[in-house]
Amino acid sequence: MIARYLFGLWIRMSERGRQTLPWDLIRGGADGAASSFGSTFALLVAINYFNCTPLQKSLIAAGSSLGLGLSVFYATYAHALIGRRSLEAAFPMFLAAMAIGWGALTDDPTTYAAAATLGPMLLGMRVPLLTAIYRENYRDAVRGQVYGLTLVVSALGGVAFTSLGGRFLNGGIERFPWVICFTVLFTIAGAMATLQIPSERGPRKPLPNPFAYFKVLRENSTFVAVLISWFLFGLANLAMVPQRFEYVSQERYGFSLSPGMTALLIGVVPEVTRVLAVLPMGRLFDRMNFITLRLLINLFLAGFQIFFFTAHSIPMLVFASVLLGIGNAGGSVAWSLWVTRYSSPADTTKYMAMHTFFTGVRGIVGPYAGYWIAERESVQTASWIATGLILASCLFLIWVEWGRRVGPTEAKDLEGPSE
Repeated sequence: MIARYLFGLWIRMSERGRQTLPWDLIRGGADGAASSFGSTFALLVAINYFNCTPLQKSLIAAGSSLGLGLSVFYATYAHALIGRRSLEAAFPMFLAAMAIGWGALTDDPTTYAAAATLGPMLLGMRVPLLTAIYRENYRDAVRGQVYGLTLVVSALGGVAFTSLGGRFLNGGIERFPWVICFTVLFTIAGAMATLQIPSERGPRKPLPNPFAYFKVLRENSTFVAVLISWFLFGLANLAMVPQRFEYVSQERYGFSLSPGMTALLIGVVPEVTRVLAVLPMGRLFDRMNFITLRLLINLFLAGFQIFFFTAHSIPMLVFASVLLGIGNAGGSVAWSLWVTRYSSPADTTKYMAMHTFFTGVRGIVGPYAGYWIAERESVQTASWIATGLILASCLFLIWVEWGRRVGPTEAKDLEGPSE
């Protein structure tokens, strides 16, 4: 059954898509393993080894978001100076490998925080370019499913490395430099695979004004409305990311779990669930009304916030992590591809740059806001505020969809592809 599905997907792809997919899968697997550092190990080490300050931990949590915020500038100048998507996407990956490796060579909390922030930041800068590659190399009818397949491979890489790395750190958190060394190797492998992805070298152009990308906000009111909603639930989700680690690893919250168990609950369980759910979510993206799909994803994320931060037992934490994994499966597909519903192929990079820019803004503000509320009130209060923001974003999306704020032409963009 799986083989038949994959074969059907393969024959519906263009020749260029078939040339892209093998290297894309290699990149995805390496990325999944390498991203475990930013999503799990960076904060785990910051809390349990370096005892970093809340500001340092907030910066580490916001590392990839800083990159997303800067991506609008990188995408603008890289395409003008380099002109080949695969090279533009691979270049910051090589720089990220060097930055992450820096973190293995220090015992200073400030230096470690700088390295753990800079590495994911550089990786975040390439995101609009990867989305442009998907737009150019894969047909509309299969794009979501292909991306879902890549996410499965990426999640498997993440699960394997998070699980093994967590068990390795159970032998002593001071062994973290070895985890960083393997992260560097996976990052370099992903960069090398990205270079092999087919992309045409465009003509050299004069350096454009990156702020010109903001013009798309005046051209598509539906896009702006969804951006506003995305900002609300994205801020809520990102604010609570570092609090997940604090909640299960700090004795004052009632758990004080080992590094291995923390990695299992926060890294492995959601990733395994994402592996199981991402292909169905990719098919839903290709076939379903986007607003309805986004509402469904948000409900899973709201459920996670409620159950995780009110949990008093391991089974409840596992249940909440499963909800997070399902939400992340849909969110990963939707986050990376939703702008293709609104933009022309030529404008995809501009739309994605705006999306990643505002993701970066909320990713910078969110973790600090989460720490600020948790320290003055409680983690539970912060989680209820986050849940409220997610539900508010759902109401806003419902207003967008059924309030008919846009004309017939833009409203069509909310539906699945016509192919």
